[in-house]
Order: sequence, then structure tokens, then C-alpha cells
Amino acid sequence: MASSIMSVGLQGMKGHVVRVEASVRNEKEQCVIIGLPDTSIKESKERVLSCLHTLNLDIEMKKITIHLSPADVRKSGTGFDCAMLLAVMQEVLKKPLSIDDSTCVLAALSLNGELMQFHGMIPAIQQAIILGFKRIILPPIDVSFLRKVSDVELVPLPTMDALVSYLQGQPSFLFDQPLQLLVEEHASSTTFQSSTDISSIRGHKVAKRAMEISAAGGHHVLLSGPPGCGKTMLADAFHTILPDLAHEDMLELYGIYHLAREARGFSSRPPYRNPHHSAS
Repeated sequence: MASSIMSVGLQGMKGHVVRVEASVRNEKEQCVIIGLPDTSIKESKERVLSCLHTLNLDIEMKKITIHLSPADVRKSGTGFDCAMLLAVMQEVLKKPLSIDDSTCVLAALSLNGELMQFHGMIPAIQQAIILGFKRIILPPIDVSFLRKVSDVELVPLPTMDALVSYLQGQPSFLFDQPLQLLVEEHASSTTFQSSTDISSIRGHKVAKRAMEISAAGGHHVLLSGPPGCGKTMLADAFHTILPDLAHEDMLELYGIYHLAREARGFSSRPPYRNPHHSAS
């Protein structure tokens, strides 16, 4: 019977449950990954095999088949590495590890068995929480800002050795390394530096009143008038009176910027986009 480990895949910002199944049988030595994987997942077999050798697990004359279910949904990214390795280990080890379907595994792997971050990890963690997992296994990252909105057990671990020890009931091996920030400045609060503050604008009482109502109620606002009357100046200062984001909105916005590979700190201030007037 094939062993399975739960993980989460992304389609845009929306997550779906991925069941990582593994079967190991005596045959010509080979490793195959099926279930519509992309190129980065196909390359995962080399990382998985290298980690198996690092862990001194015998896979000589073994055919390893890894299936990413559901089979009709395309999978991408390296976030399934650790789940694939655990599924294979469940088949190889004499005593299976204690892990059930309420545990989600989200981590990439290095060749020597270190748990690594991957692109799209923040939205994947958010979606795993939404999908109802009770425990999420992660690389050694600072996830304190996620604990504010969830009672899910988040378990950051540095290596496969530490993960195996944890699953065998030895929590003393949990944190051998300090927790890392997610992506440089992303875990710290960021303040926006504005060239114009609405409090420094004199006059324009009607326009400023309309912008205050728009900011308070979350409405659109359209500024019209002759060139040079102050439309751009008012628009540039508009975000200084917007209310702070709720924590859930901060997480969603952080995930969007993370997926778009754009630098943005974890901030309560709403984003400000300033396209040129000639942009379509």
C-alpha cells in the first residue's frame, strides 16, 4: 500500500490540497514523479535521492514512484520536495513516522537534507491554514506574524534529521538554528516615505473633504480640473490618510507581492501605486 503525505499547491492565490503518494518496490533502480509536475518538480527526484543517501537509507534496486494527486491538476514549484521525501521514507523505514492527514508539509530541500524556503511559500501557508490543517511543517523561518491570526501549530525545522526526530517524539531537536526572516526585510514593519502629506496642502477644502470621505468609506474618487490646479499633488498625498490595513489584509497583500516577486515589507500601510498619466 502506498504511503501519503499532505501538502498544498497553488493556482494563482487559491490553494488546493495535494496528496503526495509514494510506492517503493523491488525492481530496476529508478525514480519517477507523475501527476502533471512541472520541470522544477521533475528535478526534485535528484534532491530526494540525494537526501535519501544522506540519511543512509538503502534504495538499491528499488523503483520509486511518486504520485501528486489530484492527477488532473498541474503542479509547480519546489514546495513538494519535503513531502515527497517523507512519503518515500514512510515506505523505506521499518517503523513509519507518526504523521497523519491533518499535517501539511511545505518545504523545499537542499542536497544534504536542509529544509529550504521556496517561492510562493507565504500564500501556501495561508491557504494551508484556510484548508483546515492542524499542523504545518516549515523551513526554519520566523512565522510569528502568522500565529496572530491562527491557532494552527506551525513547526519550523532546519533539517530532515530534526524533522525525523520531531516526528519520532523528540522535541529537543526542534531548533538547532536561529529562525530566519522570510525574505530580507519582509518580516519587519515598513513605513512609506511620501513626498507629499495631505496636511501640508493649503486650500482645496472641497477636494480634500471628498478625499477624506473616499478614504474613510473605501470609495473611488475622480479628480478633474485644468492643468496645474493640484490634481496630481492631491492624488500623491491621498494614501497618507488611508486607514491601516487589518492583519488579514496585510497577510493577503504580502502574499500577492511575494507571488509577484516584488519587494515589500510586512506593513500595515496600504500600497500606493503611481502609474504615469500616459499609461494605458
